[in-house]
Amino acid sequence: MKLSLKKILVLAGALLGVVAFFMMFVDAIKVSVTTVVIGNSSTDVSYYSGLESLFGVKNNSGDIVVKGAGGAFVGYLLALLGGAAAVVSALVIKDKKMAMYIVIGAAALMVVGAVLMFCEKAMFLGVNEIDSASGAAGLGSILGASYEYGLGAGPIVGGILAILGAGCAGASIVVKEK
Repeated sequence: MKLSLKKILVLAGALLGVVAFFMMFVDAIKVSVTTVVIGNSSTDVSYYSGLESLFGVKNNSGDIVVKGAGGAFVGYLLALLGGAAAVVSALVIKDKKMAMYIVIGAAALMVVGAVLMFCEKAMFLGVNEIDSASGAAGLGSILGASYEYGLGAGPIVGGILAILGAGCAGASIVVKEK
């Protein structure tokens, strides 16, 4: 099997889409808690892993501490499906027109997945009924503490990789074969 530039671009896009899926195992939500006690302030930074933010956390007695934002999982899943579709279009489909349509669909899946990855913080705050301006209503609050939430490395890197994968797959459409 001869690998043309088109196939290399599609396979590179597929690889990036698959790697974007595995970013769900990296830190996803950053929580900074600043406490002020008699003029002294201290800031503790902790992270929820991607699996914790996507599927929730239970304590030892089985009570739900943090609810999972399943919508963000769909983003990672779409990146994986886009990567798989790109592989199918490059290695299995022989009809060039059909392969082009599958590549367009794969790129669209990866872009939508990236958007959902970037929305993971909002989904996490919403499902846990947290007002990011006032603190941690659903997670409990400490008197005199302020909370800041942010995206961790997982959704950021995953979203960027998914967009790059979609770009590689999409670029294969405009590349001319000899």
